[in-house]
Amino acid sequence: MLQIGSDTEGFRIDRAWACVHCLADGTEVTIRMLRPGDRESFLAGFEGLSRESRYLRFFTAMPRLPDSVLQRLLNTDGMDHAALAAWCRTSADTIVAVARFIRLRKGGDAADVAVAVVDHMQRRGIGRLLLAHLGEAARERGIRRFRAEVLRANHAVRALVRDLDANALPVAVDGSIAVYDLDVPAGDACHRLCTPDRSWYAERQ
Repeated sequence: MLQIGSDTEGFRIDRAWACVHCLADGTEVTIRMLRPGDRESFLAGFEGLSRESRYLRFFTAMPRLPDSVLQRLLNTDGMDHAALAAWCRTSADTIVAVARFIRLRKGGDAADVAVAVVDHMQRRGIGRLLLAHLGEAARERGIRRFRAEVLRANHAVRALVRDLDANALPVAVDGSIAVYDLDVPAGDACHRLCTPDRSWYAERQ
């Protein structure tokens, strides 16, 4: 059994937490915090991103994931940098989606947020689920605002932004990149993000 590290001790969403959702199409998805030992399944998920999806996530061509970037994405501290990952029961060796936040400054209440979903699982509600749980994890850690930098061509993530705030408008636009400043979802907002794509839900600790 995984021991809870001091970086997440006292939080409901910690390194031992996991939950299972059944999407509207019957797909069973498990969500938990990303761990350094998930390297191979993380890389398998990266291979499931098309060139376009990689560009939309990293804002640059990314034919392969440099080891320095991989280490930075895997080695989260659970407090200022946390990531939630999702697996399907039918492909337990491949991460199908990741959502993460990185606090903008030590002790601050704002964080960058990003979501990526492998191509064959897009538009099935996983991004919404991850954001709901990530929002809860962020609020536990004192984060109240999410900043999202989104390529204006990334219609899927812009739709997620509207799910968080139907009236959201960019606070800044720099060429092809739009910047949104959003309230971290909580309470009813989290429930709304989960409910449309959920037929059942279970949590285990």
